[in-house]
Amino acid sequence: MPRDRLKRYPHFDSPLSPEAATALATDPVAVARHPFRPLLLFQDVKRYFRRHGQPRKPPKKRPIRFAARGDAYIYMRYRDWLSCLYEERLGSLDLGDAVAAYRRVRSPYRRGNKCNIDFAYDAIGHIRRLRDCHVLCLDIKSFFESLDHARLKEVWASLLGVGDLPPDHYRVFRSLTNYVEVDQLEVYRRLGFWGWKAVRNRGDLVEGYLVDRRQIPTQLCDARTMREVVFGEGGKHPKIAVRRTESYGIPQGTPISDLLANMYMLDFDRDMKTLATSLGGHYSRYSDDILFVVPADAVAPSVLERTVSDAISLQGDELRIAEAKTSVHRFAPDGDTLSCVAVGSTPPNKRFEYLGFRFDGRNVRLRDSTLSVLRQKIAGTVRQEAVAQSRRYRSRTTDEICDRYDYRRIYERYGRVRDFEDVTDKSGWTFWTYVKRIEEVMGPDARPILRQLRNQKAQIRERFKHYVEKDRA
Repeated sequence: MPRDRLKRYPHFDSPLSPEAATALATDPVAVARHPFRPLLLFQDVKRYFRRHGQPRKPPKKRPIRFAARGDAYIYMRYRDWLSCLYEERLGSLDLGDAVAAYRRVRSPYRRGNKCNIDFAYDAIGHIRRLRDCHVLCLDIKSFFESLDHARLKEVWASLLGVGDLPPDHYRVFRSLTNYVEVDQLEVYRRLGFWGWKAVRNRGDLVEGYLVDRRQIPTQLCDARTMREVVFGEGGKHPKIAVRRTESYGIPQGTPISDLLANMYMLDFDRDMKTLATSLGGHYSRYSDDILFVVPADAVAPSVLERTVSDAISLQGDELRIAEAKTSVHRFAPDGDTLSCVAVGSTPPNKRFEYLGFRFDGRNVRLRDSTLSVLRQKIAGTVRQEAVAQSRRYRSRTTDEICDRYDYRRIYERYGRVRDFEDVTDKSGWTFWTYVKRIEEVMGPDARPILRQLRNQKAQIRERFKHYVEKDRA
């Protein structure tokens, strides 16, 4: 196990050396009897930036479960093993261009592997190639949480070329289908790391970390304390461990979950690519996002949508297409460019969006939600800095604070920093690095995206002043 792949986040088990991690993950006998620990659950919350005068959009929550270190090393080892077999199967089925997410695919546009930018630009390329076409975007509802266990086991054994899973593989399979989870913050609360505390200079109480997060130990507690805190042994705490007993669903967040989800969809991907090819079009799937680009006269969009929906339901009783997220757009020649309109039941004002970008037939731009996430992060950082400056320099006026503040610390985090563009160490790059990659992939098509971000510095300054004034109101 390379040292740079070792896990250092807080969990229930003690850290392992590279040698010990390798010995555990590569020993089938040890894996077959390994006691997998409870997964820690937290909610990955995505909040949307609210424009002035508009209602606040509810945050999007995604449950993420992460494994103890020893468990993660086993998942990583078996992921590497199964990934090779999966890639061989993709090659034999000619599905290399159909499955986008969670794979290492060389980019034709730049150095390195493809990411969402490359796949989005590939889709735009297929639209421009066909010109007069329908584009169907569908989303699988609760993808990871809906995978049928029996079917997953069959696919897993098929890749191994066996009738049934060997003991070590079956142990890994069971740990991901019959797992125990526990809420991370509730564990932290019981261990004294999380709870109610007073806001500085105010009487309000808020929930938050009671210690510096860097002081939380890598091993949260010993085995006895874990049983008390999680399983309620000794009667000090009620039990908070929850065992998954359904016949479907795997945890999203472990090192192997994404590969298993891709493996599970092999038959579906094969059938959908065959369908798209027979229509003279293109099919791809990026995790739970499904995309069809087909000639406009090849098939009625409603028929294609129904066919895909029926096909996904055959993959498991719980798998469904999220109808509210389905969209159909018609691209048609309009001089040297293309026009784009929503068709069918798709709302007329809904634009074509895919993997963080939108395309209107002429220009490629970042979609609003991508900008929303960026602005939300900027707003959080600016607010923190503004409030700190306001309280540190009480004797200064708002204008004096704003004029004397060094905005470079925020620009360097979110804005364009020219000094970064010639260095080899990319660890300190910013959101602008993402934009630079867009430029590398899309070339002249990236210009509208650059225009979307051109007023960023002025917006940072305006928001900084707003938060200083608000703190002093």
